[in-house]
Amino acid sequence: MPEYLKIGINTVLRIDTQSPFSKEDQQALSLSAMLSWSNGWVLNTLDYIPGKVHNRRRESMKTSWGINNRDSALEVLNWLSTEGHRSTWNETFANFFEPSEFISNYANNLLYSEIALKDLGIIDSWEDVCKIDIDAWDWGRLVFLARYCYLDDYITEDEFWEYVRLAYSEVKQRYKNWAEYSNAYILGRFVWGGPQQNDEDLMLVHLTMLEEPESIWNKLPLHPQHVSEYEAQKSKILKKATFFIEHATPVWTLQNKLQQKFSLSKLFSSDKDAEEKGIRDYEKAKQYKQNGDTKKAREYFLLAAQNGRHKAMLEIATIDLKDKNYQSATEFYTMALDIPTLKMNGHFGLGLVAFYQNNMSVFQEHADYLHSHYSSVFPLNLYLQEGELLYAQKQYQKAITAYTKTLGYGIEDRFSVLIKLASCYVMLDERNEAIDVYAQAYYIQPKPKLIEIMVTLLLELKQFEPAKEWIAIAGENGWKDLEIDLKERLDDEVREN
Repeated sequence: MPEYLKIGINTVLRIDTQSPFSKEDQQALSLSAMLSWSNGWVLNTLDYIPGKVHNRRRESMKTSWGINNRDSALEVLNWLSTEGHRSTWNETFANFFEPSEFISNYANNLLYSEIALKDLGIIDSWEDVCKIDIDAWDWGRLVFLARYCYLDDYITEDEFWEYVRLAYSEVKQRYKNWAEYSNAYILGRFVWGGPQQNDEDLMLVHLTMLEEPESIWNKLPLHPQHVSEYEAQKSKILKKATFFIEHATPVWTLQNKLQQKFSLSKLFSSDKDAEEKGIRDYEKAKQYKQNGDTKKAREYFLLAAQNGRHKAMLEIATIDLKDKNYQSATEFYTMALDIPTLKMNGHFGLGLVAFYQNNMSVFQEHADYLHSHYSSVFPLNLYLQEGELLYAQKQYQKAITAYTKTLGYGIEDRFSVLIKLASCYVMLDERNEAIDVYAQAYYIQPKPKLIEIMVTLLLELKQFEPAKEWIAIAGENGWKDLEIDLKERLDDEVREN
């Protein structure tokens, strides 16, 4: 029977002390450590812990990667082997300020991730970003997906090892030590998706692999000749990421806050498997939430939070916010501020609470903080949410202010916001302003419906010449039926006047 060594406290990683594989193959398998952990996989063999995500892998592979047979598996694996996201990395920097949606998404992801990357010691300034590639992100995922595809019999064992050893060879050539590899992997992850709620898990695996003496990365150096350099770089990362290390201890500050708040009789478990219980409770909570039982969902989200599933606090706060339990929502959002990966969500939630309580000065404070620390995405979402709520309450003038602020932050989807803004003007019977805004939206996305709306408003205002111009534009775009219909309506209005 395999003997599994468990390393880490809040993040439990399993290593087989009797792995049958060579040191090089064990190192190669560890390239996917960040993803292997979340799937219950042993890091240095092909074993896995029954009952975890492994049992749902086919659905996950199809949904996330479009893999459901051998052909699709080979297509994705070969793409990661030859191109991946690394192929666009240089393009991103060469065209950093170009308006392309693809480039701007990558650029925004980087901007939003600045705080996390600095907290982890991966970068000290933006200049450091240019010195790190993201190849590791592709090679780590290649090992992960090859393992998945082999377990599902989409590829043979020989093909599996071919992909894994290719990734290992590339990593050995490119990086001096495991710290360099891990930094590049995390940077690639942030370039790909920006900050997300589960980033804390990724970061704790990263730190556990670097910190734990029994970790494969510490037992098997990537390049023995660079061990001293690795130790220095690792020391810097762990020093800068002290916050995360402290929060991985058995009884953590946040856990004490939760314990005091709910008068819990027991201390939080220091069992290394407590995290797995937190995961199970979190999954149960999501199921209850999906079934509409928010009371039971909240109960299990709280249990999950007690066992280190910190993002469960946001779920609790959201439930409390919907129930208008503003005091409790405020407490949970405030606790989220203690966790770097949840901090922006905490400010976002506190901004919403302030809005619901009509405390606009506090709302503005959180919006300003989000703008100054996380670029524009979260404050503009906060203003957008404000606009939606005000529109639903038929406070159209205030909604106009909120939508205008959203546009001022440089939102990419200006079209949707302009349509909502124009609707506010229509509801206030300010038709000239509505026409101007609809025209702005049209020049972003030319749609026949917009011309129909604008001509209708112009006819109501008896502005026949501008109406003729828009009807002509409809004809130029080939929308002949619309052109004919609008001409008839224009002729009728002219005859009546």
